[in-house]
Amino acid sequence: MPRRVHLPVVDLPRRYVLRGMAAALVAGLAGCRIPLEDPEPPAGAGSGPSPDAGASAGSDVPPPSGPAFERCGPSLCLDLAHPDNAALRSVDGAKLVVFENRRLLVIRLTEDSFLALSAVCTHTGCTVRYSALREQVECPCHGSTFDLGGGVTRGPATAPLAQFATAFDAAAQTVTVALA
Repeated sequence: MPRRVHLPVVDLPRRYVLRGMAAALVAGLAGCRIPLEDPEPPAGAGSGPSPDAGASAGSDVPPPSGPAFERCGPSLCLDLAHPDNAALRSVDGAKLVVFENRRLLVIRLTEDSFLALSAVCTHTGCTVRYSALREQVECPCHGSTFDLGGGVTRGPATAPLAQFATAFDAAAQTVTVALA
């Protein structure tokens, strides 16, 4: 059971301000949030084009042909032609996908193979990241590391990351992630 910390009795508005500041400090130190450098739309909102996608007529990036990702039966389908999925067009590229209250880390291992892991660290629930340099998945909160099979290589995490089956259709340039 978590230990409760009681603040000294002060006037009511000041007490709420102090509690809010303490909560913000704890949340900031925990770091358990999706990184700001890779924001994703809320679940199910991955179907719209990005605001600047295809904005310039002479751009060599094609305008989006459809959603960046969407549900396709019991799976998740990612369209690699979509500008939002550009990171997955090259080997060692990775993308954080937030879909239906799930955080998934999709990584391109070779020209025709992909890997999908849960992006939720099994230690405290922080969002993990892929390190192409070290060829491992790392948790920025407490330093846990995972191999590309999801197994723990360094704690404090003790449980592996969930792995999801993937399939790549080279002709259609789509990656399918089995969610079930």
